[in-house]
This record gives sequence, structure tokens and C-alpha cells, in this order.
Amino acid sequence: MQKKYITIMILAALTNQSFAETVVPEASTDKSKKISLETIVVTARKVAENIQEVPVAVTTMKGDDIRANNLASSRDVLNFTPGAEYTATTPETSGLSIRGISSGGGGTSSDTGVLVVEDGEVISRNFMQNNKVFDLERIEVLRGPQGTTYGRNATAGVIHFISNRPSDYNEGKVTINVGNYNLKSIEAFVNGELSENISGRLSGIYESRDGYSKDAISGESLDNEKSYAVKTQFLYEPDDSFSLLFKAHASDLQNDHPSTRKNSNYDEPHITSIPGIGTIYEYTEVSDDPWEIVNGESDYNLKIWGASVEIQKQFESVNLFSLSSFRNGENTAIVDHLGTPNDLVVENSENDAQVFSQELRIDNAGKGEPLEWQLGLFYLHEKHARDELREILPDVTGTYQTISTTNETNSLGVFGEVTYNITEKTNLVAGARYSYDKKEYDFYNAATGLLAFIFVDDPSQAVIATPDNTWSAISGKLSITHQFNERIMFYSSWASGFKGGGFNDEASNVESANEAFDEEVVETIEIGAKMDLFADTLRFNITAFDSSYDDIHGEFFTQSGSNITSNIGNASIKGVEVELFALLTDDLQLQAALSDYKHEYTSYTGGGVAPEEVIGNPVQGTPDWTATISLSHYLWLESGALINSRVDYRGRGEVTKEFIDAPNSVRKTTGSYNAQISYLSEDETWGLTLWGRNLTEEVENAAFSADAIFFSQVATTYKAPRTFGLTFDYNF
Repeated sequence: MQKKYITIMILAALTNQSFAETVVPEASTDKSKKISLETIVVTARKVAENIQEVPVAVTTMKGDDIRANNLASSRDVLNFTPGAEYTATTPETSGLSIRGISSGGGGTSSDTGVLVVEDGEVISRNFMQNNKVFDLERIEVLRGPQGTTYGRNATAGVIHFISNRPSDYNEGKVTINVGNYNLKSIEAFVNGELSENISGRLSGIYESRDGYSKDAISGESLDNEKSYAVKTQFLYEPDDSFSLLFKAHASDLQNDHPSTRKNSNYDEPHITSIPGIGTIYEYTEVSDDPWEIVNGESDYNLKIWGASVEIQKQFESVNLFSLSSFRNGENTAIVDHLGTPNDLVVENSENDAQVFSQELRIDNAGKGEPLEWQLGLFYLHEKHARDELREILPDVTGTYQTISTTNETNSLGVFGEVTYNITEKTNLVAGARYSYDKKEYDFYNAATGLLAFIFVDDPSQAVIATPDNTWSAISGKLSITHQFNERIMFYSSWASGFKGGGFNDEASNVESANEAFDEEVVETIEIGAKMDLFADTLRFNITAFDSSYDDIHGEFFTQSGSNITSNIGNASIKGVEVELFALLTDDLQLQAALSDYKHEYTSYTGGGVAPEEVIGNPVQGTPDWTATISLSHYLWLESGALINSRVDYRGRGEVTKEFIDAPNSVRKTTGSYNAQISYLSEDETWGLTLWGRNLTEEVENAAFSADAIFFSQVATTYKAPRTFGLTFDYNF
């Protein structure tokens, strides 16, 4: 039924594009208004190109779509990307997934498979990847391995947030939000010329809300959150051939009880048992409301600050580009892993990371040559320290675990790409990148108490190790495009991606602590078409791909509910993705992003279970299908003011949490509806928007932990319930 549903949606769309590509309201000389397709420029290959001419599956989100869908983080963006998904086991982990390839990378030495980039800066540490973003020009999501231009850890794809840059145009804007759950926020920016050749932009946001969950006994709000962020930019541009952009930013997020959890089976008891001893704790939920819970202590704080310098210089025959960036992040967290009134398994953690990166590029883009090329050099140095203290049934077993890890990475990438015009309509693109990682790791793991043997093989002594290792790979891309006419382009491509190896964060003995897991590799064959049809009233983009996913970094849950990483085998992921934008009338538009996937493990080498228990199973974190559909209506009043109404739907198929067929390991099919209506004044100085999200209050779990050996609870975290509010904008 699910595949039939997707097929029907695709056919329906064809008979009537890129999702979240905005339209431009246009005014003619007689002040009549209409909407039209917009030419969207992207930097998917790090040079400016028309999205309809780029041989890459890229979803672009701009302006109204960022605002209408409240796209404020990586997780939000993936909700509107075909074939994408996210989980949130703890507030520290981003759990991003594109085309079935999950980010992972929660440990100090492990990396993510979905690369998150902000204004060209790679955000390499997982706990910093889901920070709130604002004052954006656009968001680009590149699906599939991007191993040539973006390099290491882009096996699944890239999420690129691109900020509004300073200009010499004096302007400003204030946005105020109020809503249920006591939502209050204010966002603002000012922009303009500071002196001759120097422009500046200052933007910031503050937001607070009560939690979406409440204590089922006391009625007190949980998951209360407040945050602020500021960003300042200075642009020096003495002429059209040179620019220097300096950016500094800082943010702070606090949540007094994040990732609230409860048993996914409300009528079944939580049972905590120890082999040979039996049940030592049992608890049944007091409410069947997903957002009414009784949990132990929990808390989360995240602070990030950094700066970057971007320099661009254009010569007669070449362009030079340099980006230097530094980012510091630190967080503290208290997480109740099992979601019961008592603090059964509580993790106290601290992360502290510093990342410096430098990218240099030279290219001849825009010079009118039949052979366009770019060469680049990328260097990254990062140091990440993490300390954890776990309390495991402290009142019963007196068990405590202490883990301290520090990893230092030096990474180097050398890349190049050429585009050759075989004919006026046919282009060949070839690229390659050499990536090299060196990691130096310090590991400490000690445990005391009755259950100490779960965490260390010999509780009488700590596990101490200082391994180091190197990983390297050559990734590449080869594609051919043919422009049939100005409106229709076809392409086919092969691309590969590389994700570095690492060390386990919870090794129970010295031997396993010194043993590294290998790199992860993805190769994808893709064919696609990008078309603007029917007198530019329909933009229709379609992609079909076949990915070979090798030496997968799989996460295994230990008896305590924590996890370790290992290479578990190979998988095959195939799929079709459709993005369309249709102008149904002069004032009515339809947008859709659809995907349909077939995926399975093809080999298994992970241990713990027999290969036949894994081979043929769905790939964890991969939805069978996704569908995002939006309908917008523009009504121009006689005064010249605009009323815009919009409804949208987001749904996905089943998602498995484990690579084995474990109990309670499937996140069920789900779908939700959002809507808004907005008013924009004739002179566009102010606007008012009434909005609502998850209108039918769909119960969707963001993540859950599957059964552990000792603890049979299935702790579930739910996404937000129905929310609604009012937004006021004022431009000056």
C-alpha cells in the first residue's frame, strides 16, 4: 500500500520542483499580480550554478519556505528532504539520515555520515550539528555521496546553511513570535554601509518555551527550553574583484528536562531484571498520554562560539578562494536512559571540542572556457574531550561507571574537478579527492559496584589505552549531462564517499580499546532529469539511484543501554526521488517531494548474531517512503496587500531502529499536517502570520532504545504535539 501510495502521488503530480523552491510574486505595469518559477542559483559544487543545470540531486529551501516550515536546525530541514529522516536518542546526538545512510558519530573519535556545513565551514562534531540557525538566505541539501568537493564524512550527503551576507543597502527587520506552550521569541537584524567599501550585518534571536511534556503526577512542565544566538558580519569589498568577509557568532541553549521518555507500550510494565536474581524493579505508566510522563532527573546545556574569515579574489583568468574558521563547543547533559520515576540508569556527560579548518581553492568558473576546473586543499584539526559518569541502579546495585575519552584529529584533503564541454549541449564532469585522517585517542573506563562486570571485563582495574591510527581513501565522481534544450537536462553519474574510521567509546578491555574500526565507503550510480515544462508552469526533477554501502559503521547497544561502533557489513539501497513545483493557476502553487526506497543488508560481519539473522533485513534508519506536499494560495487585495494561505503534509513509511529483527524496533508509519495564513501590507513594511503545526496531533516517536539485555524497557521520545501561534514582522 505504501509503494502504491507513492506511485499514485507521482502520477498525480505529473498530470497537473524542487520542493521548497520558492516562487516570485511579480507585478506587471497595471499592478496585476502573478506567481512564476524562479531561477535558483546554488553552490552545490562550490561554484555558482543554476540548480536546473547541476548534475547533483539537490533540494534548495529559500525565503518563505524556511519561514513557513520553521527550518531552524538540521533536523527540521530533513523533515522536508525526500528520503531523509532523523532520530534524537539524546539531545547530544543529531541522528541525521539521508538516503538511508545515517550520520552516527556521537563519540569523540567517530565521525558523521551527513556533513553539516554553515557558510562553507564544516561542523564536524556531532553534538554541535543541531544548533539553531537563523538569518538565512537559503539551505542546500545535497543527496548522495559528495566525496570530491566536500570530502570526508559526506557519504550520505551535505546540509549547507547559507547566511544572508552584508550589503550596502540600509535595512532591518524584527520578527516576534508568540504561541502555545508559552512560546516567546524575537529575531532581528540590521544591515547597511558602515563606511566606504565596508558593510556590516548584525543579527540575533532569543526564544523560550515551556516543555511539550509534563509530569503526570505534579503537572509541572518538562522539556522547558530557552536559547539565544547572535551573529555579526563585516564585508570589505573595494571593487567587484575582491571581497573579505569576517563573521563571528555565539549561541547558548538550555533545556531543563530534554528527551523526555516513556514506555512505548503504555499498558505493559517497565521491568528491570538481572539474570540469576530476577526482577528488581517494575513500573507501569500512570498515563496513556504520550506527553504525560514520570521521569527522573535530566538537563542539557550547549554553548558554541566561533569566527571565520572568507577571502575571494578574481583575476582575469582564475578565481581564488580562502576560508579559515574556528569553532568552540561545550555542553553538559544529564540523561535518564530508561524513562521511569526512579533514576535507574542516568548518564552525566560533558563535551568540549575545538575545531579549526582551512580551505583554499582556485578555479576558472565564469571565465567562458570550454574546460572549467577547480583545485582545492582542505585541512582540519579538531580536539574533542568527553567525560561521562553513569549511575546504574545506584540504590540497589551501587554501580557507577566513569568514562573519559579525548581524541585529536588531523585531516587533509586534496581535490580537483573538471567540466569539459564535449559539445554545446553535452558536458563531462570528472573529479577526485585524496583524504587522509590521523587520530590520536586517549581512553579510560572504570566501573564499581554489583554490575561493574557489564562495563569492564575486570572491575578491579580500569581500562586504559592510547591508540592511534590513520585512514586514507581516494573518492571521486564522474558524470555526463546533456541539455536537450533550455528547459530539459538529463544526467548520469557515479560518485563515491569516504567516512573515516575510529575507536570505541565504551571498550570493556584493553584489547578492544586499542582496536580500531575501519572506514566506511559508499558508491552510488545515479540518473536524473531536471525539467521546466508547460511554458514554465511545471518544474519536475526526478532521480533514480543505486548505492552500495560497504563496511557500515553499526552501533551495538550494550547491556546498559549505551552503544559501541563496529563495521557490520554491506548493504544495498536503491530508490527514486521526485521533486516538483507546479503553478496550477496564476495564484495557486503545488510543491511536492517524494521518495520510494528498496533497501537491505547484503552481508554481515559484525558478530553477536548469525549473518542469516541480518542479511535481507531493512537498513536501520531508512524510511521505505517519504512524502512532503504543500499547497499555497496567493490573494492580492485591491489595496495591493497580499494574503497567503498554505497547507502542507509530511509523511514517511516504517523505519527500523536495529539491523537485527529485535522486539519493538520499528518506528511506525506516520504523517502530520501544518497550515498557516499570512497578511503582508501593501508597502511590505509589516506582516502577520497565524500558523499551526502537527494539527492532528500525530503521535510520532523521535527515537527509542531497543531492548537491552538487562533492562527490558523501551524508552521512547516523542516529537512535538500540536503547536500554534502568531508571528509579527516589521521591516524598516
